[in-house]
Amino acid sequence: MVIASVGLIVLSLTNSLLMYYGAFILIAVGMSGGGSTVTITTVANWFRRKVGIAAGIMICGYGSSGILIPLVVKLIDVCGWRWAMAILAIGMIVICLPLSLLIRHKPEKYGLLPDGDKAGPGELATVSLATNNNEINISARQALRSRTFWCLALGLMPYLMAIYSVSTHVMPYLSSIGLMRTSSSLVATAIPLVSLVGRFGFGWLGDRLNKKRLVIASLVMTAFGLAAFEFAGVAGTWLLVLFLLLFGIGYGGAAAMLAVLSRYYFGRSSFGTILGFMQGVMIFGSIGTPTVTGWVFDTWGSYRNVWLVFGMIAVAGAILMATIPPMSAETKERESGRTSL
Repeated sequence: MVIASVGLIVLSLTNSLLMYYGAFILIAVGMSGGGSTVTITTVANWFRRKVGIAAGIMICGYGSSGILIPLVVKLIDVCGWRWAMAILAIGMIVICLPLSLLIRHKPEKYGLLPDGDKAGPGELATVSLATNNNEINISARQALRSRTFWCLALGLMPYLMAIYSVSTHVMPYLSSIGLMRTSSSLVATAIPLVSLVGRFGFGWLGDRLNKKRLVIASLVMTAFGLAAFEFAGVAGTWLLVLFLLLFGIGYGGAAAMLAVLSRYYFGRSSFGTILGFMQGVMIFGSIGTPTVTGWVFDTWGSYRNVWLVFGMIAVAGAILMATIPPMSAETKERESGRTSL
């Protein structure tokens, strides 16, 4: 939070290209250090039976950020972008920094176990996860060598590719098909808000239903949503409603299931490291997609077929997810509650 706030302050004072790049490096480091990898790991440390709903509620915070878009735009209009960045930095220090101090790493340090269970007789508060036979404990090295890790990382990469490109190009694309700027901004704001339904809903379902099928369903919904986005300029803008429902809920659900499936397959002893590697793979494969999308528009003068291609990639991700090998019987026995695939 401190690093990100400093980055915003530097951005507000920017008077050269070097300062501009330096500011965004600080912001990127700060945001990633306090981002979903850390928060999801915290949730995974404290929950097992209800990790789906817990993760779903937690990541709803990210989706709720869409509510603040009009406020930030108004702030820039009234105060100018420099003061707006400074005010955001102050807001992070005043609001986010105190909240970060409330985070507790692992329940064992407080004489507890996941889900609020009490430590058994003779168990110390610092009980080692490696000796807890009631939990899966996969090391980062084992995970990186497993087919499951790569199926998850590569299978979920398409939703990240799609959201990066859609969030970057949604306004230009909608303008290119004749939608007014005000209407385009409403669609852009609605995407993260509609994703709250997927984040919460799929998280809740993840504690009750087949996890692998749920993540496949979320990717298929994302694909159909992108198809509706593609044909909105041809069949009519009414398809944007279908796009918001399918794409928003689908990508929100995929975000929730990333935490649930990672916790389910790998446990929590090395969860943060494994999730960090997984998200690194996903981001590495997705980071160039907005640039490629922009290049397509600059070269051919339209976004035609771009969203269909992303939709087909999402379907390919769903197929890859379907090939994840089942958990071994021995590992299943260690899982309690309704956590079967």
